[in-house]
Amino acid sequence: MEINLTKNLQTRGCPVCDHIEEQLFDFFAHYQFALASDEKTQQDFADEGGLCPFHIWQLAEVSSNRGLAKGLPDFLFRTADDLMRLAEDPSQPDSMNHTFINDSSQCHVCDRLRQLEGEYIHLLADFLQKEDGRQAYLSSHGVCLRHLKLLLAASRTGEIRRFLLFAAAHRFRDLKKDLNHYAQKEARQRYALTRDEKDAVRRALIHMAGAKYVCYLS
Repeated sequence: MEINLTKNLQTRGCPVCDHIEEQLFDFFAHYQFALASDEKTQQDFADEGGLCPFHIWQLAEVSSNRGLAKGLPDFLFRTADDLMRLAEDPSQPDSMNHTFINDSSQCHVCDRLRQLEGEYIHLLADFLQKEDGRQAYLSSHGVCLRHLKLLLAASRTGEIRRFLLFAAAHRFRDLKKDLNHYAQKEARQRYALTRDEKDAVRRALIHMAGAKYVCYLS
């Protein structure tokens, strides 16, 4: 898949978060159909212990109840067997240390998203080695704090790291101004809000914590 970083940097959110979210929803669009209709996918889902709770709920958001009714029984049956086995001797360490449901380190969706995140960060770090890449970044809203940390670690020189830190500092100062203007105008001068002021709260949250469906990644 070809990635146009110059175009991606035109987002008003975080380009890394946007890329991960796009790939995530594309995955779930295909996965929910496979889980509802393919026996191997259903069995694999059960054998792998499902997904982490966060991604189970995301799967539910894009699935029909009928599809879930077809896709989840193997997992539930497998879980029932595990619980019955543990119930035979609940004093055993296995019963007390059992994870029961996958966490982020055991979820294959989380693994895939971390891989996508790392690949994109390194592409962006390489892009910033070029002058036109830095100019495109300066014209953008930059990345969220989570991805700034990863991008700093992937950058090759102190010069690029200084560039990123100064750019982020300026963006956060601009956001502060937009938030102040929004708070002042919203009650009585809503018609006078600029585009930057209208989405200032959303942009502030994204750049502080990452996009809604990405910020859970550890």
